[in-house]
Amino acid sequence: MMFDALSPNWSGRTWRITMLWPRDPQELMRRSLLRVLAVAHRERFDPATLVANLAEEHRGRNRRRLRRLANRLRGGMPVVTALEQTPEVLSDAQVLAIRFGSQTGTLTATYDDLISKIQQPPSTASRDLRQTAIYLGFMSLFVIWILSFLFTFIYPTFGKIDDYFEISDPPYAVDLMYRLSNQMGAGTAILAILAILALPFLWSSPIGRWVRRTLATSRLRWVWQLRIAELLEWLAQSIEAGRPLSGVSSVLARYHFDKPVRQRLLFARNEMEQGASAWESLRSAGLLTAQEYRSLSDSTSPQTQVWLLRNLANQKRERSTSAGEAAARGLQTLATLAVAVVVLVVSLAGYQALIHIVEKQL
Repeated sequence: MMFDALSPNWSGRTWRITMLWPRDPQELMRRSLLRVLAVAHRERFDPATLVANLAEEHRGRNRRRLRRLANRLRGGMPVVTALEQTPEVLSDAQVLAIRFGSQTGTLTATYDDLISKIQQPPSTASRDLRQTAIYLGFMSLFVIWILSFLFTFIYPTFGKIDDYFEISDPPYAVDLMYRLSNQMGAGTAILAILAILALPFLWSSPIGRWVRRTLATSRLRWVWQLRIAELLEWLAQSIEAGRPLSGVSSVLARYHFDKPVRQRLLFARNEMEQGASAWESLRSAGLLTAQEYRSLSDSTSPQTQVWLLRNLANQKRERSTSAGEAAARGLQTLATLAVAVVVLVVSLAGYQALIHIVEKQL
């Protein structure tokens, strides 16, 4: 078992991995780092010293990331800039939230909100997608191993039998397996297995970061709902702090990591600069629906707008979770069907090869 840094609570979810392989979960490191940065901001401590000390409490790549962050802070770099230049030390959304808080003067509230969110259990959508990815990885390894065995030993043997008995015109499925066995040898299978085994390491590299940003784009419905929920929460936070929405939109339009959302925010900011109201600009940019626009426009006080924005954000998060769960189930179903099709074709080809040899000899 492991203790969560700066917290008396047990992190029981991590004990299996920690006992088998000495590494720290990324969520544990991020939770600890957010608390350290919040304390440094609130108490006016030197963040470089606190982050350097925190790095010694972690292991592996988490320690290396924290040390790089501490070195940048020690060199006089602002916290948010250092976070942006140290990938994976925090998530893109967390770094953007800190950038938003520092630009709008709501950094204390931002840290409190981030810490409260990271203490909650991960959403079922992200958990299901993670489990689906693990399932696909193991199934791919298994299927590649089976196919490499068949293409290396079984189907070449059937081909030699056909040549020995001068059997021609094999069925289509058998002929397909013969051609694949000639093109795919043991070397190809080994390279494919090594590529799959290397995926966890590539996932934490700059290449993996680019792939994650490409896959988790807001063009996906459930990711779009999550991005809008985050946006509404930031708007509520800025209104509560008395900040103008035009400045908030300008900050998010400049620094948002999701390109489709950033483009819409740029459009909304330009509309505001032309004299349009904030809610009308966000509706024109497609960031608010017509019903949400009417509700926010008709609200009579900032307190009512804050309440509406946070309730809308919660609804969109729930929709995002439901859509993500559906996507995970659909992806797992497609993977199972794909494996079933491969098994069917390979089995059919094997039976047809045996039947073809027997029929030609009778």
